[in-house]
Amino acid sequence: MKFADIGQQLRTYRLESGIRAEEIAVRLGVSRDVIRPVPTRHIVKVIRAGTYGRAPDCRPGMPELVAFAARTVCRQEEAGSLEWPQINLRMRTVAFLDTKTGAPRVIRVPTRTAAWLGQMERGRPDQDGRHYVFVDDRGARLANIYSRFAKMRDRAGVPHFRFHDLRHNYAIRRLQSDTAASAGLIKRTDDQPHGIHELSYHLGHSSVTTTEGYLRWTRAVMGLNHSARRKH
Repeated sequence: MKFADIGQQLRTYRLESGIRAEEIAVRLGVSRDVIRPVPTRHIVKVIRAGTYGRAPDCRPGMPELVAFAARTVCRQEEAGSLEWPQINLRMRTVAFLDTKTGAPRVIRVPTRTAAWLGQMERGRPDQDGRHYVFVDDRGARLANIYSRFAKMRDRAGVPHFRFHDLRHNYAIRRLQSDTAASAGLIKRTDDQPHGIHELSYHLGHSSVTTTEGYLRWTRAVMGLNHSARRKH
């Protein structure tokens, strides 16, 4: 069974049972705004809005930055400050130096992401001085990322979500994938982090306690869906 099929089943169970985000929040004892996963189709629509001209002032640079953040779960500033010397395409690693916690970290990216970055590097414009990965049409580091992202999202016509919610999406999908792999439903790969401690490092959390919030959220959703199935 493919991971996408598992996710679709979870969504179907949720709709059939009438489970709401508020109920999940009550179970966890947290605000529903703490973790807000975004449907992948909405992320794709935002990237396409910036790529195919509906937000021309966001090209080039922004669609690629959003796609990179969705694939690597980096923070907005980490992506914006990223330079080519921090990327090792042969080893498929990315080093984030300007982090929220102040502690640099190195993550490994999937083969497809490394190949995509390689295509970007071969087509990158000439730059004087700093060699930023995501640049505007003048070859300068992208500015006003927050407002550019909001413009792409609004022109994509999708429900409101924040740039930071891309991290929620990644974390939840990784934990769901781990659960499915443990159950033998899908094959485990070495391209992505496994387990709460590896995921915590990948996210750049200063403490695994922060990452455990995603784990509680994921277990609550899957547990509620399982209860709903038993009732039916």
